Amino acid sequence: MPIIDEKDIALRISRGDPVAFENLFNEHYGPLIGFFRRRGLTLDTSEDLAQDVFVNVWKRREHLDKSKSIRGYLYAAAYNNFKMHLRSKAVRDAHRDELMAEEDNNVFFPKEEFDVNDHINQAIQDLPEAHRAVFVMHRYDGLSYKEIAHILELAPKTIEGRMSKALKALRIALQHLLFWILVTLS
Repeated sequence: MPIIDEKDIALRISRGDPVAFENLFNEHYGPLIGFFRRRGLTLDTSEDLAQDVFVNVWKRREHLDKSKSIRGYLYAAAYNNFKMHLRSKAVRDAHRDELMAEEDNNVFFPKEEFDVNDHINQAIQDLPEAHRAVFVMHRYDGLSYKEIAHILELAPKTIEGRMSKALKALRIALQHLLFWILVTLS
């Protein structure tokens, strides 16, 4: 349950209330960092992007839509910051180098240690972008289908469909883990 009153906070911030802004920051800064971290960004980059979200909220405070969820606004801004970050040439080059290094070291079942979470994270990363975004926003960020629909500017039924397809793809991609778990436990 949110600490701040969603109905009141945007109005107070739009009027320049620093206490309201501080309350918003205190409640949502950590979760926004988590939002970026779950998308594979470093802690420093995640903190920078989360701070950018709040800087922009303060800069544009007079234009906040007081009839909409401030939480939804924050996550929409975070999602847009994330997409812009990925578009930068330096990040694309770094990811290309990392992917090439991972391909060289890719082994299905390492002899030393098998980490189920690595396989789950990889399966999530392998989802189509549209399905991955919905899955991560719903399961990891705790956003409702309605909030995700608002952020992505899509119908809630479209979000439901994408989530259904994401879950089906994950079940198929991760079915090999059941065999490994059964072998390990026996």
